[in-house]
Amino acid sequence: MASTSSLRPASTESADANTTPALAVRAARRVAGVPGAEELALCAVCQEGDWEDDDKIIFCDSCDVPVHQACYGSGARNIPDGPWYCDACSYGRRTGQKKQQPECILCPNKGGAMKRTSDFRWAHIVCGLWIPEAEFLDPEGRDIIHPFTVNEKRLDLVCSICKVPGGACIQCRAPRCLTAFHASCARAGGVHMVEKDKVKDGVECTRGARALPHAIHAPHATC
Repeated sequence: MASTSSLRPASTESADANTTPALAVRAARRVAGVPGAEELALCAVCQEGDWEDDDKIIFCDSCDVPVHQACYGSGARNIPDGPWYCDACSYGRRTGQKKQQPECILCPNKGGAMKRTSDFRWAHIVCGLWIPEAEFLDPEGRDIIHPFTVNEKRLDLVCSICKVPGGACIQCRAPRCLTAFHASCARAGGVHMVEKDKVKDGVECTRGARALPHAIHAPHATC
């Protein structure tokens, strides 16, 4: 397993927008030599920086969002020789809306690792994974997030982190704690989030199509 400090940015001597390979991390090149720069190589979905040879962290050559190939799913399984673009940026390039970041329908945050929803809007992969009722119509590819099964009561909860109404919140699983937060806010805000594998026939699977989350407050979080 390799750490984020082992990511190898490609040479910039002859790189340009048309030849930069997806593994030539533009964000890392801009801060080359700066202590702590490897922190930019945390996957936007799982927030982990380690990677394997068959599951590298790749960066969108437009918005710089870093994702593990497996965390992003379809669209990132095969690394192209040229630039790689996330789904949102690919859509923006096709429609001429390159500078417009799509809005997530499950939280107020823009940017990040997003996938299309079943009604042709956008949602963060993180939101699709952590909101219990949300579904991926393509679980293997973590693609096409279906939001219409989300409990309507989640829409009335107010995130304790961003305080912005809207979207759908998850709640703390600690006993007698109902603190709410958007999944993306919780991930970015340091809330301790632990994945619990699906249980099938009374046996915990080592890998499920999507993890069932168990979120509790980090030591510094307050209710």
